[in-house]
Amino acid sequence: MTGPASQALIVGAGPVGLTLALLLHKAGVAVTIIDRDSGPVEQSRAIWVHPRTLEIWDTIGMTPLARAEGREVASIQMSTDGVARAVLPYDGTGQSAHPHGLMLEQSRTQTLLLSLIADTPIAFSWRTSLTELTQSADGCRVTLEVDGDRRALDVPFVVGADGGSSTVRKLLGIEMEGGTYDSSFFLADVIADTELDPDRAHLSFTGASTIAVLPLPGDRRFRLIGNMLDQSGEPQTAGYGRTVEADEISARIAANRLPIRVESTGWTSTYRSHYRVASRFRQGRVLLAGDASHLHSPAGGLGMNTGIADAATLAWKLAAALDGAPDALLDSYDRERRTAAHGVIRTSDRLFVLQADGRRRFALMRRHVLPRVVSRLARMRFGRSLAFRALSGTQVRYAVPRSSDQRAHGLLQAGRRLPPTGIVTIDMSTAVRDGRSLLLRVGAVDTGTAAALDRVADRRGWPVIEVSGAEARRLAGFERRGLVVWVRPDRYVGWLGADVSRLDTELGALLGDG
Repeated sequence: MTGPASQALIVGAGPVGLTLALLLHKAGVAVTIIDRDSGPVEQSRAIWVHPRTLEIWDTIGMTPLARAEGREVASIQMSTDGVARAVLPYDGTGQSAHPHGLMLEQSRTQTLLLSLIADTPIAFSWRTSLTELTQSADGCRVTLEVDGDRRALDVPFVVGADGGSSTVRKLLGIEMEGGTYDSSFFLADVIADTELDPDRAHLSFTGASTIAVLPLPGDRRFRLIGNMLDQSGEPQTAGYGRTVEADEISARIAANRLPIRVESTGWTSTYRSHYRVASRFRQGRVLLAGDASHLHSPAGGLGMNTGIADAATLAWKLAAALDGAPDALLDSYDRERRTAAHGVIRTSDRLFVLQADGRRRFALMRRHVLPRVVSRLARMRFGRSLAFRALSGTQVRYAVPRSSDQRAHGLLQAGRRLPPTGIVTIDMSTAVRDGRSLLLRVGAVDTGTAAALDRVADRRGWPVIEVSGAEARRLAGFERRGLVVWVRPDRYVGWLGADVSRLDTELGALLGDG
């Protein structure tokens, strides 16, 4: 299963754990993955893939596979009482290389990622449980149980990506802070005939009832998600519940006046959701990612995508830690991603309550206020951009060093993700495509500054891209000074300014001397 060269053990082979493993492998880290299950999930589960996730997957070669099998969604239609009231474009053209959402079942996502794992030396094992975990200043010792046999393994780092009931988190004694929603909902994968546009997501509101109709890959395949109006027979604990009968689904479709004729049903379930965040994402040499560290409502498909964003941040920081970066770098993973998780909780909480709460005031808002707000947003460029950022995973911002310029300069702002620039030397650079750090020299940088930046780049083995003339104005707006920029491996602007010595000092504090 593994050898002594393993530098990181990932517990959990869901989309988050597999993405992290592939990103770490790309960064030169020897990885082992284990999972207690006997194989990939069979249910569709999470289906909404965000543009930010597709950007991350570009680095590991997953995006072409996902796009070949997924169904693109370019807009969201809102209806009340069976009548279409508003259409909100889900279009991030100019904001992302992947401007639309993608529907792809988690079962297929997991299988495609596993096909990429198979082409690497990453060690992998099903039916393998983590039963004990201790750590020292130098690494971790774990006990693994494989088909009833137990064995010990020493590894520098352990990552718990093992879901909401995470064994890793429980062994560490880390608490989840938050609660459980009062309302359950149902989900059902169906084959159906419908006049609804299959390239759109649809939200239908009738009285207190809500149903989302999401197109799935394949012919006449859809995911239905709706709130449960009668909670009396539903379990009070979070997680998947009972099977939803075909007559229940048909009754809800009819009540919402949806033009859908179900031919057959596949996976169905009721579900109650947590909204919780772990009190910390790091304890010594053990880190948490994905559902092991944060749980969300299903609104907006934010859960799996947030976990994959965890992987993008953790991968480069863990690789740097293994390469001798100061311990504080991994602490910054905890700060950045816990802050992001709390932000996602706030967003998903508002969306969930607005979409699913059966109380009269929320039903009235859905029927009379929300369609008008969405229609107005759809007519404004700013409104469309705002909606895309909220539902694409591209809105997250990180804190940056005080020595960095905090202002926005065109497309550049420290702590924010660098969007597509339209500059081929940047967007198509090997560093961006491979998930490595990149330095930019933008505009009228003097000779001494250029030479100093080249020395930093040589010492760290990073490329420098010079951007001048019209391209500099496109990138940095009307900034007349020369700027130097550090683009992190996860495509976030880590530092921005004019003084290379300050950049060098910050890089030394974060990454070591290089």
